[in-house]
Parts: sequence; C-alpha cells; structure tokens
Amino acid sequence: MERTNHALEPSAWAALHFGEVPLGDIRRTRRLQMIGEALATEPGVSIPQLFAHPYDVKAAYRFFDHPDVTPERVQSAHRAWVMEQLETAGTYLLLEDTSDLDWTGRAPIPGLGPVGHRNEGTQGVRLHSVIAARWDIHATVHKTGHRPC
Repeated sequence: MERTNHALEPSAWAALHFGEVPLGDIRRTRRLQMIGEALATEPGVSIPQLFAHPYDVKAAYRFFDHPDVTPERVQSAHRAWVMEQLETAGTYLLLEDTSDLDWTGRAPIPGLGPVGHRNEGTQGVRLHSVIAARWDIHATVHKTGHRPC
C-alpha cells in the first residue's frame, strides 16, 4: 500500500494507521482496524453510536479492556508513519500544546501526579500534543502562479 494519507477512504486510512499494530493476535488487529474505520467514518461519535449491532459495541469495549491493547501499541503504526513522513524533505509546521488534565477533588488515582500552578493537593497528567502539517509550496506556486509571501 502506498504510504500516503491524502483523501484516503476510511477503510484504507484504518489499514494504513492500524493494520500492522502488534496486539498479540491478528483478530485484535482486525478489530482495531474496524474501530478505526468506524471512527474515521463518523468522527466524534461515541462507541455505542458507531455500531449498528450491540455485539460490535461490546466487542469494542472488550477490545479496549484487553491488557495487550495499550495506547503505545495502538498508536505505534501511526507514529511510525508520521516519522516516515517527517523524514521526507519539505517545509513543516509543528504545532504543539501542553494541557493539564486535572482529576483534583476525586479519590487518589495511582499514577497521577501534581498538575497546574498549585501543585499541592492536585492530581492529573500533562498531555503534550503535537500536530505536524506539511506545506507543499510547489502546489501553492502551481495553483496561484506565484510564491506566497
């Protein structure tokens, strides 16, 4: 499969980003692709609304509850694809943000640490996200006839 991401159908997008995820069983990888395709088809929809059959909803929840299904594994093929894309010569814009996800005021949750400006008595995680966008200057020049300022 060509390693591109421009205007892919949801099934091809899910295969590209989840088709080679090592989850210990090919059936789990296929389930991940199915969930990814559904999410790409209906972004922002909850799991119960994604699937017409109750057994698919239950299977999705069982999938996410499996010990081999970790964020690191689920994202591994996507991250590899992004790194591969970033190795291609070009102009990129990397937008980053750090957000504090705060669970202060709830019972202590193992693994959470202090967040925010007042560290004492807080609990949560810091989420650091980066979005990478490639700018194709040649396409811009071709469409407009001149280079952008």
